[in-house]
Amino acid sequence: DALLCLERPAEALRLLPPAPPADEDGVAVPPRTAARWYNNRGCLLVCASLLAEAEAALLRAVELAPDEAEYRFNLSLLHWRAGERRQACEGWLVFRGHPADATAATYRRLAGETTPRAADAEGAQSHASGALHASQAAALDRLALRYFEELRSSEEFPGYWDARREVAHGSHEPGIALY
Repeated sequence: DALLCLERPAEALRLLPPAPPADEDGVAVPPRTAARWYNNRGCLLVCASLLAEAEAALLRAVELAPDEAEYRFNLSLLHWRAGERRQACEGWLVFRGHPADATAATYRRLAGETTPRAADAEGAQSHASGALHASQAAALDRLALRYFEELRSSEEFPGYWDARREVAHGSHEPGIALY
């Protein structure tokens, strides 16, 4: 953590064991322990701008501990940083139990309901603590929900105007009032 705080990820990577630790008899550690190692390695690789290697490490962490929010959070941030915004948001939203196929209005409502806000956070969190704070998860929730709101709006918008154009050109059904 100290080397990371000093912005020396390459040095921290050199000090990290080359593989997840094993006990003194050479027996592999439990999957959750190995997952933490892969997550730590992935975070260091992100800091060193080695994004392809970081993705492989974070994917392995998620595979070993699929219910750990911290690992999904880090993988989503990596995808966002790499410009893979849809993948970042979709992976996070599905993990958090949000729908992946809702309307723009639904995503807007969900984003507005997401708590806690950063102002509501209890106590400051160090970026090197390794713990995911509820306000951090909520911030990524809101980011992903807003992203999907914009995405759905851009998909829904042409259909709306196509329907309006049909009505304007007289292809509407008789008996339906136009406003």
